[in-house]
Amino acid sequence: MIVSGPTGDRDKMVAMVLQLDQAPPTHDLTGVYVIRDGRAWLRWIAPGDAFGDSIEVRAGLEAKERVALDPSRLTDGAAISEGR
Repeated sequence: MIVSGPTGDRDKMVAMVLQLDQAPPTHDLTGVYVIRDGRAWLRWIAPGDAFGDSIEVRAGLEAKERVALDPSRLTDGAAISEGR
């Protein structure tokens, strides 16, 4: 994920971007699992432009939040062990 924030040029911002496999679409919505306190929490996001195998996140995540790399077997509130 690329953290959003100023780049030094006040007219340009760095976009927050996720790998597409971190944010698979569910019907017309896109959800990701945010990791907090040893659990995975489903969060709906507003996706933006696609860049190869990544998508821009326009809304729904904060820059410091961590997102599950492989959400395929997660459920909302599932306990997880974090690899570092």
